[in-house]
Order: sequence, then structure tokens, then C-alpha cells
Amino acid sequence: RSLTLPAPLKLLSGTCSVGVNYHIGGKCLLSVSRDGNDWTPLGSVDKVGQIDAVIPDSFFPTDTLYLKIQADSNASFQVNRLTLESPIACKNYSGIGKTVYPLLWPEFSWTREKNVEQTVEPLFFRNTSTWFKFSNLSDKPYDADRFNGTKIDPNGKEQQAYRLLGGNDIIPEKSYRFLVVGEKIDSNTGRMGISWLQAPGVTICIQYDTPEYHKSVALPLVWKDDAAFLTWAYPEQKLPRDVVPAGRKSEPIQLSAAKNEYESVQIFVNAQKTEIRGLTASISDLKTEAGARIAASNVEIRTAYYHFVETPTDKTGVSDFWPDALIPLDKPVDVEAGRRLPIWFTVYVPEDAIAGDYTATITMKSANGIDISFPMQMHVWNFAIPKTNTLETAFGLGWNRVFQYHNCKTEADKRAVVDLYLENYSKHRVSIYNPTPLDPIRVKWNTQADPPQAELDFTAFDQEMERVLAKYRFTSFVIPIHGMGGGTYESRTEPSLEGFTKETPQFKALFASYATQLEKHLIEKGWIDKAYVYWFDEPDPKDYKFVADGFGRLSAVAPKIRKMITEEPSDGFLNALKTANTKIDIWCPVSYNYDADECNKRLAAGEKLWWYVCTGPKEPYCTLFIDHPGVELRIWHWQAFQRGITGSLVWESCWWTSDTAFPDTPQNPYEDPMGYVASGAIPKGTKQNWGNGDGRFVYPPLDAATPGRNDGNPILLPPNSSIRWEMIRDGIEDYETLRLLAGKVKDKEKLLELTRKVSKGLTDFTHDPQTIRKVKQQIVEMIEKE
Repeated sequence: RSLTLPAPLKLLSGTCSVGVNYHIGGKCLLSVSRDGNDWTPLGSVDKVGQIDAVIPDSFFPTDTLYLKIQADSNASFQVNRLTLESPIACKNYSGIGKTVYPLLWPEFSWTREKNVEQTVEPLFFRNTSTWFKFSNLSDKPYDADRFNGTKIDPNGKEQQAYRLLGGNDIIPEKSYRFLVVGEKIDSNTGRMGISWLQAPGVTICIQYDTPEYHKSVALPLVWKDDAAFLTWAYPEQKLPRDVVPAGRKSEPIQLSAAKNEYESVQIFVNAQKTEIRGLTASISDLKTEAGARIAASNVEIRTAYYHFVETPTDKTGVSDFWPDALIPLDKPVDVEAGRRLPIWFTVYVPEDAIAGDYTATITMKSANGIDISFPMQMHVWNFAIPKTNTLETAFGLGWNRVFQYHNCKTEADKRAVVDLYLENYSKHRVSIYNPTPLDPIRVKWNTQADPPQAELDFTAFDQEMERVLAKYRFTSFVIPIHGMGGGTYESRTEPSLEGFTKETPQFKALFASYATQLEKHLIEKGWIDKAYVYWFDEPDPKDYKFVADGFGRLSAVAPKIRKMITEEPSDGFLNALKTANTKIDIWCPVSYNYDADECNKRLAAGEKLWWYVCTGPKEPYCTLFIDHPGVELRIWHWQAFQRGITGSLVWESCWWTSDTAFPDTPQNPYEDPMGYVASGAIPKGTKQNWGNGDGRFVYPPLDAATPGRNDGNPILLPPNSSIRWEMIRDGIEDYETLRLLAGKVKDKEKLLELTRKVSKGLTDFTHDPQTIRKVKQQIVEMIEKE
């Protein structure tokens, strides 16, 4: 197999590099050939590192070049980067900005877990789903509209040349790099491919970096025999389901947590040669040497469910099986040969726990020979985080969708399921828009009175809201305001009441009667600082006056009801608000639109700042997607603390199906992890992607994976959590720990500098769970000293 340039192009010289990012033993060997038969060694490496080699001048000029990577006997390592750079000669080339020739490379078999002695060649490969962008060696990309072209079909036919737009973009004798925008891996064969393009008269560079998800990680070993082994990791670590060799010595499982905090550990059960059948797991009470005890009932044991991501969300993701949903381990499970199963142990530390060092025993058994016990250590810090967040949270929860999947038909069924969900959300420190879905404020409109009046009945609402706030400690809730109209940047509805438009005296009287009574009641109940209005979503500049006028009408009659908008502050919006004689109480921009200068001005004016994530942003920001590193939703809350942000919002948390994409048969969120667009602007049955896991943090129980199961009878089981749901809770707990320290220390800048070890900026943050724990340990030590 060879790299062959089309005539009249010739390679003049070359350097190549191979990176080894994971190493257990043996050597990685690199060699070169002109014909695929006579090989010349270029170098080797026997540890984590790289081979940098200059290809001998005797191989040039040439239009064909072979490269080969080998492993010597009994070697085990991973190659994560392959590069080749070479200037190209083209005698007949004239002019700049002409055709850029598409080069087709032979298929390349990338084997991560096959025989280590297998020879892998060549470096160059293709895949029809891959796209590229041009950039120079400083890695600054050209604008995407600088080039165009078509994909190449699987058979390499219908090739169309890419053309550079703008004659002076490519300069001969300068070096340019062509970077992969996306790549696809076949999860069954491990085969990977890219396409590659080159411009005549310039230096070329072929580069491949292993996606982060596929980089091998050496985890601490818990137990091993010939058929299986156990390793452990912190909960942020996502690993593919295919087993790779164990490569790290045994280390004890060590966790730390404050009182009122949850902490998790993953035990990876790796089945090597044979299937593990009937696996069970249990844990003892956690005890100190002095006799303090945390009951085993405070430990939740779950398994991670692997969802097949067919279409990656962005270039961080890859097509493969990704873990997300967490399923209660309440019955024996099987682990296929060659697969790994993450088992989650999540410990809740009660508020009255005694600080100190605890030990528990984890036991795992299987029907075909596993019978092992091993210790788990946990240190409880000598302070508690508050039961109720200082961080406000606001997440959507589509109750009608929940009732649909759980087959709820009666009010009793719905109330039972509502409480199961409220309990789950409370344990994860997340408040929802509407925690009283079956008990709204009831309104009658008396248009015959003079003036017209609104008659409000708070009886059922008050009783249920008092119960859920006391029991579940929610921080906030949406209060509906009739007569506001509403909408989004796509479309909007004009305000009206009982058929009266906003200009009429009847509307004005009804609206004032309704809003003033509502405000007075919220003040009397002590809820005025929990309620907020969220009636318009993501306004465009064309909507600013409409939104400002609506808030102005509300402020004129009920000024103490908090006004929240999912938009960043800007001069245009602020001017519209000033004209309407109103203001925003809570600004909530999407995270990548956060502007420090403008947001700090609003904070200085006494206004609050929340933010949100949804289908955007995508990489390189902290995101909510399944096919992204687990640390992101945790670090998102560190970033909030750094910026004085006091609330986090997400539009939806149980987006299990889209009525647009699935108009007839609802989606199974376990089998299809993609969140699909819902819009009346596109035809029914159209599947447009928002992103894997977008709007979905909890799952229906497996028995309710699609509506109508259980013969249509109600399924009164709690929702299943997800890895991302746990990361949100961990992030909120971190935020509360940071707030505790901020209230104690005088040098706030020192604290912020400490947090920058975790996140330097919105797109510059660690992916290492250990780094988070080291910094948190420093924070804890500062708290305990105060």
C-alpha cells in the first residue's frame, strides 16, 4: 500500500513523527520503503514519547512512499499521532489559487486491541464522512468559505477538485497544514479513515490525532485473573466499552466528601476471554476505627448503559458506544467477552456524619467464578455544604412527556410519578420550572365587573408549593403571567386577555388586577425571591422592543416579580428597556455569548446573572453532550463561580423524543442518544440533529423506554440518572464549597487564582479529574483552617 501523488507531483524530502501516548511494554518501530518490500528503519521508542525521524535523501524525489509502524513481540502500547511532512515539486505548476488536487489514500486498518505484532501500514487513509479546513502552521484556520468541493463516494468515484477562493491564499515555498475537521471510526472493526487534500507548490503535512475518547488510560488495578480484571476511576472518566489491557499497579479506592455531599467511584469490570454471567455487587456499611458509621443504605449501586452514537455531535465526539444512563444494579447482569461494564458506587454523606476516615467492603460475585471483596476508603471532611443551594437552578421538565412514557392515565398515577421525579431532581440539587404541574394557580376573568377583575384561587397551588419547597428545597420556579403574549426569536404571540388586546381598557384592567394580586400573594408567602417570569426565549434584536414593552407593562403593576430573559445584555436591548421604563432582574445568556464587560456592568447595577447551555455551545466550550468528556458539566459550574454567575439554566431535561422527528412512534432514548429538533417550520418526520443528549439528563426507567410498555399499565418507577446528571450535581457541590470559602477568606483573588488551575477560560480547562480533586483538596484545607 502506498501514498501515490498524481503526475507531475513529486515528494522532494520528508520528516515524520509517531507519538506513543500509552505504554505497557515493548517497542514501537517505524520504518520507510519506496516499494513496500525493502524497509529502512527510522527509529523506535519503548516508553510514552515519540519518534521524530528524517527520511533519508536516497528516497527522494518520489511519487510513492510507504511507511510502516510495528510492535515488537509481546509489546502493548497505543499510537495517538502520526505525521508526515514533505515539500512537493510540480514542474508544470503555474499560478496561485488554482485547482487543489484530491488525493485518495488506500484504506488503513487501525487496530486498538488486536494482535500487538500486527504490522499497520500505511499512514494514509480516507473516509467519505471527513471534511477539512485549511490552516497555516500556526494552526490559525482559514475561513470556511475559502474553499468548496464535494465528498468522495465510498468507491472513490465522482471526484471533484476543491478550489481555493481568493488567489493569494496559498503561497509557494510556505508551509501549510491541512487539519481534520471530523473523522469516523467503525466501532466493530476499529477501522478509521480520513481524506486528505494538498496544494501543488507548497509543503504538505498529513496529521492524525487519536480522539480523546479512544486514548488509552492506565487505571488503578483492583483485581485480576486470566479471564477478567477490575479497575477503578473517578466518575468523570468515560471509557469505550471495548476492553484494553490493564496497565497500572493496584491502588486503594480513595474518595473524599463533605457532609451533605455525594461522591462516586466507578469500578470497571473488564471481561477478557469469556463472558461474565450473573454478576452482582454489594457494599457494607462505611465505618471508622472509632466506630462511626455511614449505613450502606446511603450508597447507590448502578451500571452505566452504553448508547451507540451514530452521528457525533461535533469533532470532539466519535461514532462509538458511549456511557451515559445509569441503571440500578438490582438484579444480576452479564458482561460480554471483550467488553467492560462500569459499576457506579455513589455515597451520600449525611449531615450528621462524624468527620474522619471510613472504610467499606465492596463484594462482587458472578455465576461463573468471580467471588471477590476489596476495600473502599472515604474521608469525610469536617464541614457541611448547605442543604439548599445558594446557586439557583432552572431546568425544564416536560411533564406531559413523562406521563406519556410512564403510561399515566389517572391523577393518582401522575402524582406518584411527579414525586418520584421531584425526589430525583432534589437529590441532584436541581430546581425545575414547574414543580406543581397538577396544581396551577386558577384564574377566572370577570369581564362584567366595572372595572373588569381577575379572580385568583391559590388554594391547591399554595398547598402543593409549600409541600415541595419544604420537602425538596427547590431554589426557584417559573410563575406564569397571563396576558404577556410570548414567543422566541422564530415567532411570537401578541398579548391579549379574554379577546381584549393590550391597547384596550379592559385588557389593562384585567392585567393589572391579575398581576397585582399575584405579586401581593408571592410576597405574603415569602416566595417573591423564588418566583421569576420566563415568558420569551432568546429574543433577536427585532424582538427587543416587544420584550421591553411586555416587561414594562409588568413592572408598572407588579415591579417586585423577577424578570428573567435568556439573552445577553447589549446596548440595543438596554436602550429598549430604558424606553419602556423597566429593567431585567436576571440576565441569562448562553455561555459562549457571555461578555465579561457587559455582564459585570449589570452585576454592578444590582442585577443577577445566570447562564445556560443547550444545543450550543459545542466544542471547545463546556457542553452538555454525551459524546464529550465527563468533566465539562462539572467545570461549567467552576466557570460560573469565577464570573459571579448565580444561576444555571437548561431548556429541558427529559427530551426523550421529538414530535417533529418522530410523529408516529416515539423515540427510544436508550437506543438513539441524539436530541432532535422540534419545529413547526420543518416537515413531520424530518430528523435534524441538536446533539447527542441535548435536553436529556434523566431517562425513563428501562421498563418505560418507549410509551405503551407493560401492556399500557402505569410504570410507577423513578427516572434513571445519567453520568452528565451526576456531573451537574458534582459541579453544584463544588460551587457551594467555593462559596463557603469565599465567605471566609479576605483575599478573593487568591481563591480565584486557585480555581484557574481547573479552568483558565471558557475554552481552556482541564480534562483531568485528578486536577479537580487536588484543587478542591486545597480549598477544603483552607475552609477547615478558618
